[in-house]
Amino acid sequence: MQARVTLHEQDLHDLDAGSGYALVTAPFRVFQHPAPGGRLVFDVFNPNFAMLTGADGKEHEETPRPEPLPDGRTFYRTYRIGRVRWLDQVSEAELIYYVNGKRYVQAFEMRWYLRAELEHLLARAGFRVERMYGDFARGPVVEGCPDLIVAATPAE
Repeated sequence: MQARVTLHEQDLHDLDAGSGYALVTAPFRVFQHPAPGGRLVFDVFNPNFAMLTGADGKEHEETPRPEPLPDGRTFYRTYRIGRVRWLDQVSEAELIYYVNGKRYVQAFEMRWYLRAELEHLLARAGFRVERMYGDFARGPVVEGCPDLIVAATPAE
Protein backbone atom coordinates (compact mmCIF):
# COMPACT_ATOMS: atom_id res chain seq x y z
CA MET A 1 0.00 0.00 0.00
CA GLN A 2 2.86 2.39 0.74
CA ALA A 3 3.76 2.46 -2.94
CA ARG A 4 0.35 4.01 -3.72
CA VAL A 5 0.71 6.84 -1.19
CA THR A 6 2.51 10.10 -1.78
CA LEU A 7 2.85 12.33 1.25
CA HIS A 8 2.82 16.11 0.80
CA GLU A 9 3.43 18.27 3.84
CA GLN A 10 2.68 21.92 3.29
CA ASP A 11 0.81 24.94 4.56
CA LEU A 12 -2.89 24.68 3.74
CA HIS A 13 -2.72 28.11 2.07
CA ASP A 14 -0.30 26.67 -0.49
CA LEU A 15 -2.32 23.52 -1.25
CA ASP A 16 -3.15 23.14 -4.92
CA ALA A 17 -6.61 21.56 -4.69
CA GLY A 18 -6.69 21.30 -8.48
CA SER A 19 -4.12 18.51 -8.27
CA GLY A 20 -6.89 15.99 -7.66
CA TYR A 21 -6.00 14.67 -4.22
CA ALA A 22 -8.08 11.65 -3.19
CA LEU A 23 -7.59 12.56 0.48
CA VAL A 24 -6.50 15.66 2.34
CA THR A 25 -6.20 15.21 6.08
CA ALA A 26 -5.42 17.63 8.88
CA PRO A 27 -4.38 15.35 11.75
CA PHE A 28 -3.69 16.04 15.42
CA ARG A 29 -6.78 18.19 15.97
CA VAL A 30 -5.31 21.02 13.96
CA PHE A 31 -8.52 23.04 14.16
CA GLN A 32 -8.35 22.98 17.94
CA HIS A 33 -5.01 24.81 17.87
CA PRO A 34 -5.47 28.07 15.98
CA ALA A 35 -2.37 30.17 15.57
CA PRO A 36 -1.96 33.03 18.06
CA GLY A 37 -3.98 35.91 16.75
CA GLY A 38 -5.49 33.59 14.13
CA ARG A 39 -9.10 33.29 13.11
CA LEU A 40 -11.44 30.32 13.52
CA VAL A 41 -14.07 30.13 10.76
CA PHE A 42 -16.80 27.51 10.55
CA ASP A 43 -20.37 27.01 9.45
CA VAL A 44 -23.39 25.21 10.84
CA PHE A 45 -26.98 24.94 9.65
CA ASN A 46 -29.41 27.39 11.15
CA PRO A 47 -32.16 25.08 12.45
CA ASN A 48 -35.37 25.02 10.45
CA PHE A 49 -37.88 24.42 13.22
CA ALA A 50 -40.84 24.16 10.84
CA MET A 51 -39.12 21.20 9.19
CA LEU A 52 -38.12 19.69 12.54
CA THR A 53 -41.56 19.99 14.13
CA GLY A 54 -43.09 18.55 10.96
CA ALA A 55 -40.79 15.53 11.07
CA ASP A 56 -43.06 12.66 10.10
CA GLY A 57 -40.51 9.96 9.31
CA LYS A 58 -41.47 10.07 5.62
CA GLU A 59 -39.18 10.63 2.67
CA HIS A 60 -39.38 14.13 1.16
CA GLU A 61 -37.97 15.31 -2.15
CA GLU A 62 -35.13 17.77 -1.81
CA THR A 63 -34.15 18.13 -5.45
CA PRO A 64 -36.49 17.96 -8.42
CA ARG A 65 -36.42 14.75 -10.38
CA PRO A 66 -33.84 15.52 -13.05
CA GLU A 67 -33.55 14.98 -16.71
CA PRO A 68 -30.66 12.68 -17.58
CA LEU A 69 -27.20 13.97 -16.73
CA PRO A 70 -24.76 14.56 -19.63
CA ASP A 71 -23.34 11.05 -19.15
CA GLY A 72 -26.86 9.52 -19.27
CA ARG A 73 -27.21 8.80 -15.54
CA THR A 74 -30.04 10.21 -13.46
CA PHE A 75 -29.73 11.62 -9.96
CA TYR A 76 -31.95 13.15 -7.33
CA ARG A 77 -31.91 13.44 -3.55
CA THR A 78 -34.52 13.15 -0.83
CA TYR A 79 -34.32 13.41 2.93
CA ARG A 80 -36.05 11.87 5.91
CA ILE A 81 -36.07 12.97 9.52
CA GLY A 82 -36.78 9.84 11.48
CA ARG A 83 -36.77 11.38 14.92
CA VAL A 84 -36.07 14.66 16.68
CA ARG A 85 -34.51 14.54 20.14
CA TRP A 86 -35.49 17.99 21.37
CA LEU A 87 -33.70 17.73 24.71
CA ASP A 88 -30.40 16.92 22.97
CA GLN A 89 -31.02 19.33 20.06
CA VAL A 90 -30.40 16.44 17.66
CA SER A 91 -32.24 15.26 14.59
CA GLU A 92 -31.84 11.69 13.35
CA ALA A 93 -31.75 12.19 9.61
CA GLU A 94 -31.14 10.41 6.34
CA LEU A 95 -30.06 11.75 2.99
CA ILE A 96 -31.28 9.39 0.29
CA TYR A 97 -29.61 9.47 -3.11
CA TYR A 98 -31.12 7.92 -6.22
CA VAL A 99 -28.59 7.24 -8.95
CA ASN A 100 -30.01 5.48 -12.01
CA GLY A 101 -32.90 4.35 -9.84
CA LYS A 102 -30.65 2.71 -7.26
CA ARG A 103 -31.20 3.97 -3.69
CA TYR A 104 -28.29 4.91 -1.40
CA VAL A 105 -28.93 6.03 2.19
CA GLN A 106 -26.63 8.11 4.37
CA ALA A 107 -27.94 8.07 7.95
CA PHE A 108 -26.56 10.48 10.54
CA GLU A 109 -27.39 12.47 13.62
CA MET A 110 -27.15 16.24 13.41
CA ARG A 111 -26.86 18.54 16.43
CA TRP A 112 -28.15 22.06 15.86
CA TYR A 113 -27.05 25.30 17.46
CA LEU A 114 -28.72 28.65 17.93
CA ARG A 115 -26.87 31.93 17.42
CA ALA A 116 -26.78 32.86 21.12
CA GLU A 117 -25.59 29.37 22.02
CA LEU A 118 -22.68 29.56 19.56
CA GLU A 119 -21.66 32.96 20.89
CA HIS A 120 -21.76 31.63 24.46
CA LEU A 121 -19.79 28.44 23.66
CA LEU A 122 -17.13 30.40 21.79
CA ALA A 123 -16.80 32.90 24.66
CA ARG A 124 -16.36 30.02 27.12
CA ALA A 125 -13.64 28.61 24.86
CA GLY A 126 -11.80 31.94 24.83
CA PHE A 127 -13.01 33.32 21.50
CA ARG A 128 -14.76 36.51 20.47
CA VAL A 129 -17.17 36.40 17.53
CA GLU A 130 -15.77 38.76 14.93
CA ARG A 131 -18.47 38.25 12.31
CA MET A 132 -21.49 36.04 11.77
CA TYR A 133 -23.36 35.61 8.50
CA GLY A 134 -26.65 33.94 7.60
CA ASP A 135 -25.47 32.46 4.28
CA PHE A 136 -22.35 32.02 2.15
CA ALA A 137 -23.06 35.29 0.33
CA ARG A 138 -22.40 37.08 3.66
CA GLY A 139 -26.06 37.89 4.17
CA PRO A 140 -27.28 38.90 7.62
CA VAL A 141 -28.35 36.47 10.32
CA VAL A 142 -32.12 36.81 10.14
CA GLU A 143 -35.12 34.64 10.91
CA GLY A 144 -35.06 31.72 8.46
CA CYS A 145 -31.53 32.21 7.09
CA PRO A 146 -30.12 28.82 6.05
CA ASP A 147 -26.71 28.93 7.73
CA LEU A 148 -24.65 30.43 10.50
CA ILE A 149 -21.13 31.21 9.26
CA VAL A 150 -18.92 32.29 12.14
CA ALA A 151 -15.55 34.03 12.17
CA ALA A 152 -14.06 34.18 15.66
CA THR A 153 -10.72 35.33 17.05
CA PRO A 154 -9.06 34.60 20.38
CA ALA A 155 -10.39 36.92 23.07
CA GLU A 156 -7.88 39.51 24.25
